[in-house]
Amino acid sequence: MKYANIVYNSSLKNNLGDTILTMAMDNIYRKMGIPEEDIIILSVHELSEYNGEYIVLPINTISINYFEGGVEGYLSPKIIPVFLNYLRKNTYLKENEVSYLNRYAPIGCRDEYTMELLRKYGIAAYLNGCITVTYPLRSENAVGNKVFLVDIEQELLEYIPKEILLNSEVMEQHVEGNLSNLKEITKERYDRFLNEASLVITSRLHVAIPCVAAGIPVVFAKNEISTRFSWVEKICDIYNRSEYEKINWSPNVTEFEELKKQVEINVITRLTDAMNKNKTAYQISAFYEDRIKQNYILDGFTSIKEQVDIKWNKDESFKYSVFCATNSADNLVSYISENYPNALFEDIYDNKRSILFKGKYTKKSDSIIPYSDNVIFVCANVAATNELIKQQIKEIGYNEDNIVLIQVDSIAK
Repeated sequence: MKYANIVYNSSLKNNLGDTILTMAMDNIYRKMGIPEEDIIILSVHELSEYNGEYIVLPINTISINYFEGGVEGYLSPKIIPVFLNYLRKNTYLKENEVSYLNRYAPIGCRDEYTMELLRKYGIAAYLNGCITVTYPLRSENAVGNKVFLVDIEQELLEYIPKEILLNSEVMEQHVEGNLSNLKEITKERYDRFLNEASLVITSRLHVAIPCVAAGIPVVFAKNEISTRFSWVEKICDIYNRSEYEKINWSPNVTEFEELKKQVEINVITRLTDAMNKNKTAYQISAFYEDRIKQNYILDGFTSIKEQVDIKWNKDESFKYSVFCATNSADNLVSYISENYPNALFEDIYDNKRSILFKGKYTKKSDSIIPYSDNVIFVCANVAATNELIKQQIKEIGYNEDNIVLIQVDSIAK
């Protein structure tokens, strides 16, 4: 079992801010003493299909495309996620997502909106901001005299003093093409900020925060401020369009070294705990999973499928009831419901128990209507009991052709 990290890559256009996020996690792994060769690197596009060895994966942001299973469908079962800076843009959570996130709580959230959404569903969550706050201060010897304008809003231009624009360089955060050297490109760009910048003006979070963390003066300005930035004000002023005329063009350097330490300690603790908690169990699982696999059957289910499929086609209409509320009965009704849309489940009979089964309360056998064309599936756990029940149903006048015994001989004793 190993640790892992996510890389964000695209064949069309890449946001260097995503790579800044990956590099922040690289820095923490180095502090943990994890060798680079022991870290599995996954593309964000292959998280749902990953089928290698079990891994502990820090989840930093991840803007999820639509998946039927939501976040649970987005992450392979071979991934043990540690949610550090989770970001959610939806207005709701699916039922399965709630149970999935609860399994890995507390959930570190990048913004306040995500935290409040999760808490509304009873999920333990905390506001963690972005992991890029952990970037170290730049050298005290770094002397910068250049102003970098990175993806600034067009409306902001008229407010920037001319003396600032005279010594400025315009940059974009995106680079074109399917690139294998995104980390090198990103590092080169960030090193320029460290060594040359006297001021960075930007609308990009992953430019503003790493630069603020490095001790570089930053003007962070966006026409409209998304919920994604609902935490930034604690470490950096952020201006919206109505505030452009109030911008301080000589911002103070903000230092928050104690916060950096706390964030790093929390990340390292949570990753280490996830590894220690799961390593032995998943090593055992991996041992058994790594084998030449035979064609297995699910006890009791294969015969259910065969008996139903032989008797009816998928579009056929029929009514049916079940005798004995057992696991086999559960599998039977579920299979018919999913595969036979025109079948109608009417009653459940059980002489031993009075329970709620698939939305219906069990009835006694004396309520069976004789001569009905309703099919009765007998699902006792013992073959001899099935035969006995069949005989009892026949004796009350039921058509033998409409009594189907579910075979149970393959069920493990």
